[in-house]
Amino acid sequence: MQFKISHLMGVVCLAAAPAVMAQNYPSQAIKFVVPYSTGGTSDAIARQFGVRLSSVMKQPVIIENRAGAGGTVGTGVVSKSAADGYTVLVTLSSHSINPGLYKQLSYDTEKDFKAVTLLANGPQILAINPKIPANNLKEYLDWVRKNPAEGNYASGGQGTPGHLAAELLSSMSDVKFQHIPYRGGGAAVVDVIGGQVGAVWVTAIAAIPHVKAGRLRAIAVTTKDRVSALPNVPTVAESGYPTYVVDAWVGMFVPVATPQDRVDTLFKAATVALADPELKAALLTQGSEVIGGSPADTSAVVSAEIKLWRKLIAERGIKTE
Repeated sequence: MQFKISHLMGVVCLAAAPAVMAQNYPSQAIKFVVPYSTGGTSDAIARQFGVRLSSVMKQPVIIENRAGAGGTVGTGVVSKSAADGYTVLVTLSSHSINPGLYKQLSYDTEKDFKAVTLLANGPQILAINPKIPANNLKEYLDWVRKNPAEGNYASGGQGTPGHLAAELLSSMSDVKFQHIPYRGGGAAVVDVIGGQVGAVWVTAIAAIPHVKAGRLRAIAVTTKDRVSALPNVPTVAESGYPTYVVDAWVGMFVPVATPQDRVDTLFKAATVALADPELKAALLTQGSEVIGGSPADTSAVVSAEIKLWRKLIAERGIKTE
């Protein structure tokens, strides 16, 4: 009888183990893998958000930058990491562009990840050198039509959201631009300010300081609504292309085998962290807006964008460098 009781207690303990593990999560530091270099949009948002999430979850949040190949290197690392809720991918909307851009990836964007939430969203900004005689999108497009040899623009690289935002406008307006890819938005902005290139499509965080200082002239933003940091700059949609929307979001993802209860814990904690008024205010000044959204909603956004960008990439013959 003693053996049976002991055996039964052992079974009960084993059955209770997963619940205990779930209750103890997180019990160690959480690592954010950002698949881009320091100083960019995803890195800046990951660091600001990480401070708030650490406070909510009572554990440190460590940022690890694993840049390379348009974000695919770091993303691949996370796809093969332990699915325990301690390794989190914090990445850009390039996450939904890369499946159409790269013929071979070391991971499947939809099958190898579970979405947690979107953290923030902002526009790509079309900004020009102030010497170009255009004050709005219509004037700029008319100028490019008359001066096709000067209708060049810089972006942070081949296949980046800025590049695809420009290609989408080109397809809608039937205006041809000459793309000059750079290795990062910062370098692209510098050369537009210097006059080596006429225009740039770049994230808000890279453009806004220079727009406010008068070194760049913002022509349009790509989101559905205007951004509070540049309230006088119209959207592409209200400038004559009503169906045009390109979001530059930053989101959280974990390996697909991560237990759902841990995904739920991360989502709930992220929702609390994103509600922090100081975080919201800080991101607004950088041109981004806190958005949140459930794991299911986030997955739906990724799936819809994969279809959109695959189609555009194929139609425009866009290839990686």
